[in-house]
Amino acid sequence: MVVQKIETNKEHAQILEKEGLRVTRETVPLDLVTYEHLQAQFPKDFDKAMCSILAKSITKGIIVPHAVVVKERSDEKGSYYELLHKPSTILAYQQCGISTIDVVIVHGNDEFSLDKATDAQLLFLAEQGALIDHILQNIQVERIISEGSIVDEDHVEELESDLSTGQKEPIWVRARLDEAGNLVYDIVDGYHRTDVFRSVGASLIEARISFGMTDEELYDQRVKAAARSAKAVKFARTIILMQNSFHESKWYLEYGLKLSQILSFAASVKSQEPGKNLLSPELGREAIEWAKQKIAVWGGSITTISQQIRCAEDSFPEIIQQVRSLDGGGHEGDGVLNRDKFVAMVDELGQNLQLQRSMVAIIKEHNLNSAQTRVVASALALIEKQPDLIRMIEINPFDTEMMSLILKTKVTIEKGKFIVEKIQKSSQKNVVVASEVIQTEETVPDDEAPADTEEPLSSELDTLAPIDEVVAEAAADTIFEAPSDVPPPRSLDTGVQTGLIHPGSGVKSIGMEVDTGDHPDYDVKRTVAQLEKENEELRNTLEQVNEQLEKGGKRKKSAWYETLATLTQEERAIMRYIYKQKKKFKLNEEPDEAKQYKYMSQIDTALKIEFSLTSNQLSQLKRSAYAKWSLFLQDMFQQEYDQTVLR
Repeated sequence: MVVQKIETNKEHAQILEKEGLRVTRETVPLDLVTYEHLQAQFPKDFDKAMCSILAKSITKGIIVPHAVVVKERSDEKGSYYELLHKPSTILAYQQCGISTIDVVIVHGNDEFSLDKATDAQLLFLAEQGALIDHILQNIQVERIISEGSIVDEDHVEELESDLSTGQKEPIWVRARLDEAGNLVYDIVDGYHRTDVFRSVGASLIEARISFGMTDEELYDQRVKAAARSAKAVKFARTIILMQNSFHESKWYLEYGLKLSQILSFAASVKSQEPGKNLLSPELGREAIEWAKQKIAVWGGSITTISQQIRCAEDSFPEIIQQVRSLDGGGHEGDGVLNRDKFVAMVDELGQNLQLQRSMVAIIKEHNLNSAQTRVVASALALIEKQPDLIRMIEINPFDTEMMSLILKTKVTIEKGKFIVEKIQKSSQKNVVVASEVIQTEETVPDDEAPADTEEPLSSELDTLAPIDEVVAEAAADTIFEAPSDVPPPRSLDTGVQTGLIHPGSGVKSIGMEVDTGDHPDYDVKRTVAQLEKENEELRNTLEQVNEQLEKGGKRKKSAWYETLATLTQEERAIMRYIYKQKKKFKLNEEPDEAKQYKYMSQIDTALKIEFSLTSNQLSQLKRSAYAKWSLFLQDMFQQEYDQTVLR
């Protein structure tokens, strides 16, 4: 070796003393570190193929090595450093063309070795940035922390039956001090083996111990270990551990992002500026690299992991922990919540813990498959605030009459599969789709009959009076009430769910929507705010026209929303509440636009809560009601014109 004068990093030159050790943290030339003497102790580290893999991982940023521990040495040729572990790091650095290395130097202790060091000394070296992970010894089972353990009980029993031949493989743990200063061990790999030793009352277990492993590295290593663990709990473990690893990153701690967002950035290969609304271009690129590195460590497809993480973010740990990679028993009470059922359930129910609990119970009791799970979950989403109906589904999710009533379409079962019929605008006949409800942009809304069908939707017919009754009611002085078995909605003050509009029914995303009204500019996209502005303008115009019409005519004055026969029950209930509240706050007499806006916003918020509507759904319902009112007034004007001019 060519001996040079050692130039230490002055920033780290201050000597620290603890546990009988004097150390510094420095960056030194790579060729001053000797490692050949470790070949007998670490033969695998000298494998060229393994070193090449490590070098590639370092180059790609997948692995950022910790500092290595060395002893300061000198002889007649000069001073140098004797490596105490990880010769593979030196060899990988050489392949990468790296000329310096980060080290923790032990000074003035020629006899020191990591194998004979105390736990306190190893922890002290770890505090300086070293990672020491080759220590093998027996540790106390009672000091092992099994927090977050997800185990397959059947696999534990299998391992317990093999215990008579002794422990075949050591577990892997991370050593640290707890809040009380006691040495404890977090499991990296070996949850099932640890449970076996606990179950038989063993006091010691053989373990590979890592000192200096960060929390993020701990979770990443657990993800990799889960891929090798019992198949049944693999999904639940990896999903939770990936989230835990992300929660240690700056993307969560500093920017408050979700893991699904970061993964979607990396998956959006066609996007020129992924995440531009959340991060600067530079940070966006950094986030993408972070995601790619994580996927390389975790293994798997970025699109698959992204979908699973998105579902996990909409679920809860207590639900995720019940997911098992099994198909189920095939008998009542033997069902299993597997990955596909979990995804189908969460897609429909979103962040609703109570409904997810109910759905898991239904899956386990009635052994639903993933397609059945999606249909039943979509029904649960519509009856969120109706516990009696939820209980009926829990008892018998295969009741097709009840499912048809809830989903407002015909539901049958053929060969164990739900068949759900849904009318699509692009077809003249009902399109039958097995095991799922069609949800496309062309699906006809419940309150609008398609022009190319022979008759309106059954749900619309239920809300309209027969034509002879409409004629009779129009000639009478009494207020029209559409016949229906459904009780009228109660005031928002009662806080009671009316049942007229179910939560989640026909839910569309809030944002840009296509107005399909009969206007020359019907295909112009409008936001919810634009729709609301147009609704307000239309309402004001209609009220002025209606007031003039009533002054000039002989009709008895009554609320248009009570007498208009073409309104649906939902539209009538919403209009009734709006005008009741406007009268309460005297908004018809109030010219103050700020006050008008304030109270109308409060009324809209209350309506959305009462009827479980999105902003867009509420705007569309109001727009539909005003449009029907406008058509009625046009007919009235035409009738008066015919009587006075054309007579």
